[in-house]
This record gives sequence, C-alpha cells and structure tokens, in this order.
Amino acid sequence: MEIVREILISIAEKGSADPSKEIDHDVLQYHLWIMQEASLIGFFSRFGPEGGAALHSLELTWAGNEFLEAARSDSVWNKAKAIVLDKTGAISFEVMKTVLVNLAMKAVE
Repeated sequence: MEIVREILISIAEKGSADPSKEIDHDVLQYHLWIMQEASLIGFFSRFGPEGGAALHSLELTWAGNEFLEAARSDSVWNKAKAIVLDKTGAISFEVMKTVLVNLAMKAVE
C-alpha cells in the first residue's frame, strides 16, 4: 500500500510514475498493472495538434483521485495504517480505503 500511495502522489504531482522512493523496476511495473486493474490509474490517449499522432499519458482516475485525497495526509495515512494493522494484521486496499474514508467522515462531523 505504501508503493500504491507513492505512485499516486507521483502521478498527481509530476504526471509520471516516478516516486520519490527507490522502487525496483519490476515492482513498479507490477504495481502499475494492479493499480490499473483496480481502476486507480488509466493510460489515456490524446490526439496531437491537427489530429496528429496520439499522445499517451498516465492519469489518475476518479477512484484514484478519491483514494489519494483520503490518503494524502501523512498523519491520517499513518493512523489508518495503524488501525488496520492492529485490527487485521494485514493491509488490504478495500479495508484501508474504508478506514481512510471513515477517518475523513469523523473529521468533518
């Protein structure tokens, strides 16, 4: 989940999957694949000027943006991680997302 968060932040801030942490190329490629499978990211094509060659870009989807906004704060991220690890012993995407959203909802109550 740390790698997923790092990649989402990188795409949002730099427009590329170039996280600040050093990540093995194969590990990065695998995470990009599973993130695309989870509809967090997408590879989009746009036509160039005057209908020229297609330009491809890596973008966050709506779901990717939603997850990142819930996970962006280091303090909220660390709190959610601690809760999930304490209660389940492992971190799954859906559980982490639910805890992050619940923490956000409590913050605005």
